[in-house]
Amino acid sequence: MIEALILCGGKGERLNEITKGIIPKAMVQVNKKPFLYYIINQLKHWEIRNLILLVGYKKELIIDYFGDGGKFGVNIKYSIENNPMGTGGAIKLAENLIQGKKFFLLNGDTFLDINFQGFLKFQIENNADVAIAVKFLENSNRYGIVKFNRNKIISFSEKSNLKSSFVNLGIYIFEKSLLLDVALKPSSLERDLLPYFVSEKNVFGYMCNGYFIDIGIPNDFKKANKEFIANYGYSFS
Repeated sequence: MIEALILCGGKGERLNEITKGIIPKAMVQVNKKPFLYYIINQLKHWEIRNLILLVGYKKELIIDYFGDGGKFGVNIKYSIENNPMGTGGAIKLAENLIQGKKFFLLNGDTFLDINFQGFLKFQIENNADVAIAVKFLENSNRYGIVKFNRNKIISFSEKSNLKSSFVNLGIYIFEKSLLLDVALKPSSLERDLLPYFVSEKNVFGYMCNGYFIDIGIPNDFKKANKEFIANYGYSFS
């Protein structure tokens, strides 16, 4: 199975009442477990065991907790961001650690109940340079908006005033070769790279109906604590 990269460098400024400026967002405790634990456990459930954590802010807390991943049943490598690179720059920084020709990419502050095998099959069958997990949401103004021609994404905009639309859920499959077009400098995946890829490459949206949560704001963090159980997490399909 291909590797999974997880973006774990966020400070979680909107969660400051919880992080207190001393822990990275991916390490906030949901029922006495770091949120990142549930993401890693889900990947292991789908036999995705080779992981690269893209770390920066308070990186030592993540590295000390997860180590090489052995006690969690996975293999973990770290791409360390010593200076702020943004999400796009962080992915480019990890390029030399990626062994395969393609990789999953996940955000460390969102959880989606997704069939990773079905997602990968979709990406291969559509010969997609990028495949993005998407879902129709009634309250979509916090997320990147996608528009389609059939399953092919024809436009991408990072957040809008639309009350409901199809949104980017922050789980991707990328062909590694795309990183050849990315400069090693601070950039945003959502604002810089995705619009470029949509205009120049084959980018497809994989429709998802599974459970989704983003802990980026306090209300949803509290919701996660109600909906996740301490030792396992959401019941994966």
